[in-house]
Amino acid sequence: MSHTESLEQYWKPEPERDYQRTFDQAPQIQHAYNEPGQPVVVACIDEGMPRGRNVAFIAGSGILEEDSVIDPLLGSGAIHGMTSHAGCGAAALAAREAGFQGDSDAYGETFAQTKAEALGIPYEGSITASDMRRPAHVHIADTFYVDGTARGFNPNLVDGAPLGFVHSRGIFGSAEVGQRQVELGIAIAMGPHGFGERFTTEHPFHVVVITDNQPGSVPLGTLLQEAEAVAAGNPRVKVHGVTIGA
Repeated sequence: MSHTESLEQYWKPEPERDYQRTFDQAPQIQHAYNEPGQPVVVACIDEGMPRGRNVAFIAGSGILEEDSVIDPLLGSGAIHGMTSHAGCGAAALAAREAGFQGDSDAYGETFAQTKAEALGIPYEGSITASDMRRPAHVHIADTFYVDGTARGFNPNLVDGAPLGFVHSRGIFGSAEVGQRQVELGIAIAMGPHGFGERFTTEHPFHVVVITDNQPGSVPLGTLLQEAEAVAAGNPRVKVHGVTIGA
């Protein structure tokens, strides 16, 4: 099966989407939250991540970010593991930026192993292509979820919600980092390994910011402002806001 054929079977555009209604009507939405008081495993924003609860999502498990983005979370015991995965776009980008000529998956795996060792936490292994929730070598997400909740929320666990990239904006706490995640997700989705030119003004890529207005969560207005700044000037991107428990 060709690259184009493998993507075509997953392309199901919807001109209008009501994400708020999707989340309002979803049963047992609480199971998509991280468990209270439980440490998390750091994983990539990739829509294919198989892991469910108790995860903090950031591109390439933080491979594109400074140490200061992840390291402070360790002080509270918030992180208990690191992962990497096959076909990681963030690792490929980091490898190119570093001038690395070898296998980018190996580069990403070495990063996660080294970071875990430095932090004194387990490296939980590399997720293989066969374990991913998407086909190898292609991205089938038409949505990017920016999770602004303080506790951590995985929209990909919500029944009826489109599969998408996820960044744990509320956990990592940085607007700048969050915006870089969205920029990367859009670039992947609109590039040669994603749906690319299939995205139009009529069938856009969706950026969905989510909060629950609980203490420590990022306000919806802040999340919308951050996402709209990234989407500005790109008519093929549409920003939505969702409040859980509204």
